[in-house]
Amino acid sequence: FSSSQGVLCNANKTEIILVPPGMKKLVIPKGVSTLPSLGTLEDIEVEPGSTSFVSEGGVLYTYGKSKILWISPNVVSLDIPATVTSVKTGYLSRPTLRSINVDAQNPVYKSVGGCLYDRAGTQLIAVPGGFASSLTIPEGVELILWEACAGSGIREVRFPSTLKYIEDDAFADCAQLQ
Repeated sequence: FSSSQGVLCNANKTEIILVPPGMKKLVIPKGVSTLPSLGTLEDIEVEPGSTSFVSEGGVLYTYGKSKILWISPNVVSLDIPATVTSVKTGYLSRPTLRSINVDAQNPVYKSVGGCLYDRAGTQLIAVPGGFASSLTIPEGVELILWEACAGSGIREVRFPSTLKYIEDDAFADCAQLQ
């Protein structure tokens, strides 16, 4: 084992094993290719020359921006580029995040009304944690995924006639829901 910037790494510093609780900022060394949970951090930067990660606008991506790994609690509006094909949805429930916008050329996702849907428009994937109004789920949506709306400030929901299934905890901790 070794240490870098107060975080626990493996001996050759290619893997960060543990980020101490309470740590607010992390600079990921260019040789690191594996990360632990990054939940308590407020800011992440990536050293130039990294071939594993890139950080831009408060968002940590895999190199090439195919996957969103982490979103800063300071991000209010998330813009998902066309290159992203995977999102760690747990970070979308941050109470500061108010809207999600997806590039029209993205082959996997789309956004409607600031919420995240699959490209076909049959699955509601995520409502941002800071979403605080009525939600009208569009016609065509058949499935609301697990924890899709969890923790959001939704006050009212209008369901489409096409809805077939709501997964467990889809509306968990929606304190404003009437």
